[in-house]
Amino acid sequence: MHPLKRLLIYAKPYWPYILGTAVAGVVKFVMPIAVPMTIKTIIDDVINGPETLAERTQHLNRVALILSGIMVTQAIAIFFRTYLVRYAGMHIIFDLRSALYEHLQRLSLRFFEEQRTGAIVSRLLSDINAAQQFINGALVNVAMDVTLMTVVLGILFWMNVELALWSVALLPIYLFVYKYVNPRVRQATREARNEMAEISGDVTERLGAMMVVQAFTQEHREIEAFRARNTLYTNHVMYRVKLSAGLNAVTTFVTEFSPIIVIWVGALMATGGELTAGELVAFTGLLGMLYTPIRRLSDVNVVIQT
Repeated sequence: MHPLKRLLIYAKPYWPYILGTAVAGVVKFVMPIAVPMTIKTIIDDVINGPETLAERTQHLNRVALILSGIMVTQAIAIFFRTYLVRYAGMHIIFDLRSALYEHLQRLSLRFFEEQRTGAIVSRLLSDINAAQQFINGALVNVAMDVTLMTVVLGILFWMNVELALWSVALLPIYLFVYKYVNPRVRQATREARNEMAEISGDVTERLGAMMVVQAFTQEHREIEAFRARNTLYTNHVMYRVKLSAGLNAVTTFVTEFSPIIVIWVGALMATGGELTAGELVAFTGLLGMLYTPIRRLSDVNVVIQT
């Protein structure tokens, strides 16, 4: 069974909280979509509209009132999202850590003779803490980001198909690099975690036998052995950092250069009367909500692989 599926078994009793977190998160991220659409309305209907000044003022007041309600709703959603995800995450990890400790009690003496105590402690504490990062961040954020991207992309295509196609023209570059980097990040992460377990095992054993080490004046050898282990761990981590930095660089290029293309094409269309000024402003405002989840997905990938 895939490790993530095994982890999600422990999440099953808390799905109502996770679902509530997802709903609150979707509200949090989807609500700001109204801001660019509101700016479009203000530019095209209020500032440049054909209505009288009094009618346009009333229209503007209604828009401001709606925006105020959206901001209040968003604040409430942020509270519930933060609280519910922490509640679910803490209880899932509590159950997982308790189950692992109970499992250790049922293992044979031969297992403990063959395994290092420090490595077992590393699994029980360090690795489970990494799982908690996944529960608190990646599990819900991925679902929310995918939902937000789908909604925003749908609105962009509804507004203007040609501009929407230009907005995603560079995404294949990101997908290609992501497919290349992802398995290498996973392997580097696995090797780093295993090396840390070995370090924990070494340190626990050596500290427990410090009287023997000092009695035979083996301090220098122990220092060199620890330095070698630590160097291997650092190399694995830095390789993962290099891969993540490369992915972040490509992600930044795609998400920062794409709006330039859209603005250039959109300005040409607006000059030719194919697009209003309000539509162009709203479209470029929505682009940030399309590209921000892409940047977050590249960051959360490291957490998922861990």
